[in-house]
Amino acid sequence: MDKVFHWLLINRPKGISVTLLNNYTKLTYFSKNAVLVVACCIAAIAFYNHFVAPHRNCLRAAQTYETLAGTFERKNRIIAGHVKNKKKELQQLQHKSQLIDASLFDGVKAKHFFSGIQAAAEQTNCIVNSLKFPQDRKRDSASRPSQAVEASRMTLSVTGGYRNIVALINKLQDRPERVWIDSLRIKSTAGSLLRCNMTITIYVMHNKEVLADD
Repeated sequence: MDKVFHWLLINRPKGISVTLLNNYTKLTYFSKNAVLVVACCIAAIAFYNHFVAPHRNCLRAAQTYETLAGTFERKNRIIAGHVKNKKKELQQLQHKSQLIDASLFDGVKAKHFFSGIQAAAEQTNCIVNSLKFPQDRKRDSASRPSQAVEASRMTLSVTGGYRNIVALINKLQDRPERVWIDSLRIKSTAGSLLRCNMTITIYVMHNKEVLADD
């Protein structure tokens, strides 16, 4: 202990007075040991706080960053998967919309279709007995309700051979737009020919070009 006191007296740290060291020499043997133990504990705590604690905090921060980065990466993968699925669904809807749009007539094509039925019947060797539109089609267009898509129907009655009637139906439906045969009745006549009554429906999109641009 005397050697320790002598060393501390010569190499005492700044802030430790000689009086404090003299008081230390007056302590009992066990008290001196207790003081040394306390001093060692204080030194150990100071060493820990100065050297060990900062590195531990840095390591903890790095672990927290890695955990958050992994969480964000998983969330990004999930979100990317949802976005991919939504894009696929949107593409499917757009494709269906294009198919539906292609099956509709515009106003000009609808007029050409109905005005060309007589010529189509003659080309397939069928005789047109009557061609009638429903009464509501005769109303003034200004009195009709405004609709984006409207069903337009007509009743056609022709006479001809079986093959000729089938050829006429195929010719009417052989186009990109859909032509619906809602009803079809065939009966024999006095001769070898058949009489066919059919209801034809097409769907007309008004201002189709404008809607397509939108």
